[in-house]
Amino acid sequence: MRNSDNTHRLSENSESGEIELTQLLIRVWRGRRLVLAVVVVALFVGGFVAAVMPEEYDATCCVVPQSSQSAGQNRVSSLVALAGINLGYNDDVAALSPLLYEDIVGGVAFRKELLRTEVYSAREGGYMTLREYLIPKSDKPRESAFEAAEVGEMDVVTRYDYACLRALEHRVMLTQDESKGCLTLVVRMPEPLVAAQVAQAAIEQLQRYITEFRVEKVASNLLFVQERYDEARNRFYDVQSRRAQFRDANRNTTRYAAKTALERLDAEYELALNLYNELASQLEQARIKVKETMPVLTVINPVYVPFKRSKPRKMIIIATFALIGAGVGVAVVLLQPVVANVVKQLSNDTYRKCC
Repeated sequence: MRNSDNTHRLSENSESGEIELTQLLIRVWRGRRLVLAVVVVALFVGGFVAAVMPEEYDATCCVVPQSSQSAGQNRVSSLVALAGINLGYNDDVAALSPLLYEDIVGGVAFRKELLRTEVYSAREGGYMTLREYLIPKSDKPRESAFEAAEVGEMDVVTRYDYACLRALEHRVMLTQDESKGCLTLVVRMPEPLVAAQVAQAAIEQLQRYITEFRVEKVASNLLFVQERYDEARNRFYDVQSRRAQFRDANRNTTRYAAKTALERLDAEYELALNLYNELASQLEQARIKVKETMPVLTVINPVYVPFKRSKPRKMIIIATFALIGAGVGVAVVLLQPVVANVVKQLSNDTYRKCC
């Protein structure tokens, strides 16, 4: 008996739910004109919003960060080892992780330098810096006395700089695809040509930044070896000249003093020659080290001038407004009886209080 009662109750609840849903659908169908009117209004609003939104174009570039050190290390070391040269590849060179490239592009120093890029604007009809393109000089905010003062080597971000950096914040973006091991640079600008110019400048600037970081250590070592090499070469040339002059002046002499002086010059000559050859070898090693350490951004998809705008997506905006309008229209139709009952109840209560 209990099972039959439970089954009967479930069937009644199911039937009542179906009846309520049917009633709601009937109510919506009866109010379809109102729903349609709201959708039409929403379509007009969505079309207006899509028309007044400024156009934006995306210039993209896909690159793969590489370093020639790992690729050619064994080959070069094996070749020069035949000449008795030790390249010293056991010395670790500080590597810059591609995960930090995004922080570099988003840094203040990188963006301030990028703002000095010269771009051609068809809209403005001439060349100008990216800073002037984003915020014209007529809109330049006034600088305070602190911003105009000299602060030595410290970098001061003025109000104008800050406004330009904010304008550039969401226009230059670098993302990494760890699965593919590539980096994608996206530059968004109101003009397609400007977007392409800024993207190309950003890639070249990023290449220079990571190159300076990677080769800083080996480049300083190259400079040091180059200076020692120049000193050893000058010393060798000086000893070589003095030795030749002494031998010419004492060609037929039999004096022991002259022979002793010549032996000293010969020893000094051999020492200077060995040092000169050793530093020449080290200089070549240092030059190879710089080339082997230099990172390379291999371009997979080069920058091109976009022909299709990325924003606004008018059809998506209009469709979104249409869906919102349909939802609002259905809500109004379904809530009409509830609102009417509430208003009627309030009116009756007011009438009773007054009477």
